[in-house]
Amino acid sequence: MKNFVKLKTNLENTKILRQFISVHQPWENVKGFKAILAPIFFLQNNEVLSDILRKFNGQAVFLRSEKNSMYNWHRDLDRTVVINSLIEGFDSFTMFTDTEIDNMQGTSTGVEELTYNDGECYLLNVQNLHAVYNRHSIRTVLSLSFYKPVSYEQILEYCFSKDFVDHS
Repeated sequence: MKNFVKLKTNLENTKILRQFISVHQPWENVKGFKAILAPIFFLQNNEVLSDILRKFNGQAVFLRSEKNSMYNWHRDLDRTVVINSLIEGFDSFTMFTDTEIDNMQGTSTGVEELTYNDGECYLLNVQNLHAVYNRHSIRTVLSLSFYKPVSYEQILEYCFSKDFVDHS
C-alpha cells in the first residue's frame, strides 16, 4: 500500500510562511478545518511545486486544525490529490488505510502513517481513507489541492517522469 510519496523538494521559506499565517485574519471554517488561500508567490522559487501546480491546475491553501484534535477517517469529496507540507504542529500525523472501517468495532487493519518534517512535501492520494491526528499544538499545512478529473495516478506518473519522487 502506498498512499503517499515524498517529493524531492522542500519549502525553503517556512519561517516566512509561519509569519504570514500568524498575522493573516480571518480564517474561514471549511469542513472541520480553518482555511485561507495561499499566495502563489510563496512557491515561485520552488520549481517542482510550481511545475505541478501549473500542469494540473491546482490551488494553494493553508489548512489549520486545533491542538488535541482529530479529523476522523474519510475520503475527500472535492479534492482528489494534494501535496502537503507541514508549516507548524510537528506532533501531528496522517494515517491511511486500504481497508474499509468497521464502524461497529471502530477498527481498521493495514494502516500506513505519514509523519511530516519541517518543509518536506508529500503527494497524497486523498481518495483513499485517511485520518489526521493532531496532538499538542496547532497544525498548519500548505496544501496544494487538485480536483477531478485529475487523479493521484496522473500526478504520480508525471512526478516519476520528471524525477520529482524521492526514492529514499
